[in-house]
Amino acid sequence: MARQLRYIPEGGALVHVTTRTIQGRYLLRPSPALNEILVGVLARAQRLYPVGVCAAVAASNHYHLILRVESSKRLADFMAYFNGNAAREISRLTGWNARVWSRRFHAIVISNEEAAQVEVLRYVLSHGAKEGLVQFLRQWPGLHCVRVLLDGEPLVGYWFDRTKEYAARLRREDFDRLKYATREELLLEPLACWEHLSPETRRKRIADLVQGIEEEAAAEREKTGVSPPGPAAVCAKHPHDRPNKLKKSPAPLFHAATRRVRNELYQMYAAFVAAFRDAAEKLRAGDLTAAFPPGASHPLCRGWVDNSRLSRPSPALTSVLPPSSRAREIGRGVPSRRLAADPSSFEEACSRPKCPLAPPSPSQSQAGVAIRGTTAVLVHAPLQ
Repeated sequence: MARQLRYIPEGGALVHVTTRTIQGRYLLRPSPALNEILVGVLARAQRLYPVGVCAAVAASNHYHLILRVESSKRLADFMAYFNGNAAREISRLTGWNARVWSRRFHAIVISNEEAAQVEVLRYVLSHGAKEGLVQFLRQWPGLHCVRVLLDGEPLVGYWFDRTKEYAARLRREDFDRLKYATREELLLEPLACWEHLSPETRRKRIADLVQGIEEEAAAEREKTGVSPPGPAAVCAKHPHDRPNKLKKSPAPLFHAATRRVRNELYQMYAAFVAAFRDAAEKLRAGDLTAAFPPGASHPLCRGWVDNSRLSRPSPALTSVLPPSSRAREIGRGVPSRRLAADPSSFEEACSRPKCPLAPPSPSQSQAGVAIRGTTAVLVHAPLQ
């Protein structure tokens, strides 16, 4: 089944991001060590790939983020850094040797309606109490933004430089746990619909949301007669354990408060997909100038081209080649960066022996571009 195209409306949007652990295992079970690692990795990702973080909550087997992003590329870079580094640290901390996340992150665009944004924030904040695990949201022992939003308590963690730690161990150096750690602070931003409000007004509205969540949880406990196990019971679970049954429901494509806005977002997404597919078909046919819609990740051209079919490198070709990939070369061994900077190197390459790259398969009998997932591969056509 093909993956859904990442889509961020032009100009940026609020996005609800969530990822579950493999098989729903409690690999995110709260602990002081894990909390400071998650905050540290998230804050470092925010510093390296600037995005606005409006809310962050980590349950025992999944997490939720509300982000303000400007493009799908920025979102992908941010999440790749966070999920990758968090997975390595989680495996190191829990002794889990298999994959950590069940799938790639799921991102849901939130409309500009205040009701939609506030409802998503309320849902994210409710974790811990709505499951009946703790009585009050402030009691959740894991990563939770409620203490920041209500009390102004900073979210501080650490980024551990494992490379320096490894080098220190090779030197047989005894070092403190935080000697090669960097203190990182996660900065939260208000929802887009609340930017014009004063901090006191925003805090009052969030306090009302929290009170409503806790009252609903108390009413549910009174109805069922089940008492919350509390933070100690949450932390006592083994990270490798998993629930008997996972709660799964289809995620929406968009969060919207009204049908009209939801239909408009669906129409925008349909137009985006149609434009992307049209550009992809042109790229398959060999049109390297095919224009992809704004907000789309342009497929990267990789592989090789028969230089004898070209008089000089095409500007369209060199513009889509990854500039930092010196291992990937065009034709007879000329790095793409050099081709783009010095067209004369193209003629020089023609006089060299061919580089030992795999020849085209019989299925690649025509020149063009083969698209596999999000990658476009230039294919070779035999000389006529």
